[in-house]
Amino acid sequence: MKQGNQPPTVLAIHASGCSHRSWSALAPLVHGDLVAPNLYGYGQSSPWPPAPHRPPTMADLTAIVGAAAGASPPPTHLVGHSMGAGVALAAVAQLPNLPISSIAVFEPNLFCLLTLGLDHDKEMWAVALQFFTRMLEVAGRGEWDEWGDTFHRFWFGGRWSDLDPGVREKLVSTTVPQTVHEIEALVKTMEDGEDYARTLLNGLASKQVDKRVVLGSSKECGSAGPSMALANLLHREAGFQQVLRAPEGGHMGPLTHPQQVLPLLLNS
Repeated sequence: MKQGNQPPTVLAIHASGCSHRSWSALAPLVHGDLVAPNLYGYGQSSPWPPAPHRPPTMADLTAIVGAAAGASPPPTHLVGHSMGAGVALAAVAQLPNLPISSIAVFEPNLFCLLTLGLDHDKEMWAVALQFFTRMLEVAGRGEWDEWGDTFHRFWFGGRWSDLDPGVREKLVSTTVPQTVHEIEALVKTMEDGEDYARTLLNGLASKQVDKRVVLGSSKECGSAGPSMALANLLHREAGFQQVLRAPEGGHMGPLTHPQQVLPLLLNS
């Protein structure tokens, strides 16, 4: 993922509930510059802009990627994790002049693309939509423990009640309210239908750069089916390399198992 002898700038987009600090273990592996912007509401970034006239959109988030890439010296290798991976995919698809030389994403959540797949893919699209819809429903009622349980079972598996109460409280407090807005943006991509999804997929397919999707080692959580379906779709329809599965680490593998996961995202 280099051009000539010039090491690439790595532009890394973090997951929900995290910030640019989640990429601290990536810095020693990067030979060029590491640029890691915060999404809305994380770190020292601005909160989501108030927009009562419309729901949050994926374009709100891809604008952050476009601005960061435009301010970075090319060539740029784009990395994303979970929500950041979904945003990275959408940015490549929707910003045709995005100056990148390669992209690698870990467990992306841009499940709207599954409407363009096989029957099984569309079934997995319904599973993902049910999850996102449920998340918004319980958030709307302020039932944060149920919110955490729904989130945990989908992405991690196991029982939310088994976690230490302090851990549960931290997980809820660090992913609300920003995550609610992010889920609203994701639901809108799924409600926009096949035409929108086709635009995204065509944009990804037309980008002639190295493209890689990596999945965590866990196959027991609720997201396992949709994540594998999306990864396979990206391979079949958008020119991504054969799907890689990390040897260790689940959905939060880039943080919990950086030695096993991060080299896969750098092709090293």
